[in-house]
Amino acid sequence: MQYVDGYDSASVPPTAMSPERAAQIVVQTAAALDYAHARGVLHRDVKPANLLLSRSAGVGAGFDERVLLTDFGIAKLLDDTGHLTRTGNLTATLAFASPEQLTNAALDHHCDQYALACTLFRLLTGIGPYDAPRVGAVVFGHLHAPIPSPRIYRPDLPAELDAVLERAMAKEPSERFDSCGAFADEARRALRGRSGGVSRHSKVDVPSGLCLSPTSGINARTPNRRSPSPIRGGRSPTRMRKEGPRRP
Repeated sequence: MQYVDGYDSASVPPTAMSPERAAQIVVQTAAALDYAHARGVLHRDVKPANLLLSRSAGVGAGFDERVLLTDFGIAKLLDDTGHLTRTGNLTATLAFASPEQLTNAALDHHCDQYALACTLFRLLTGIGPYDAPRVGAVVFGHLHAPIPSPRIYRPDLPAELDAVLERAMAKEPSERFDSCGAFADEARRALRGRSGGVSRHSKVDVPSGLCLSPTSGINARTPNRRSPSPIRGGRSPTRMRKEGPRRP
């Protein structure tokens, strides 16, 4: 098992998370997710606590750090029709769960994109997009509430980011970006204050330079319509991590 000298991104406070650093984390994570999706694998639990920031690469002024996407314990393969090989249970962390996961609907790669957008929101603000003390309120937010602006909590962020998050977190999966990489590229441009416009049909190729990690993760060194029906019965989110309690 590989030892990673670093820490997870959930431990980084918003005061230490510049827009540029958040963009780099999301871009690297998106590359890993697109690599997995191209091979028929969904992560299904993307969140800051599952993004390890490695010190081994060195963190300079530009935050040129290495991001490792971990905890594929609840990842699932897609069959030839694009559906999960097994369905029925909610297996995600609620603060980052997509509407289709909360309603036990068919899943595809868009569910990981939704969670990655929620992750970017959390990295920049220190709070989830639908944070609330009651579980029902969090679920209602994902299913029915408008996508909030991160500038409510952090006014210094560029306004261009709002439209990018609104698309990546659309209630209807088909209205999101075509890939995690397409979302990450738009988010990076928006965070630099020069959004290229949110195109409905932008495409990216699966980048090279990615490899499966011995820690069951993927290493990325390079690069509102109708609301869904209410949540149906199912067990609580599966918690697979052995090294300690999961953090949102």
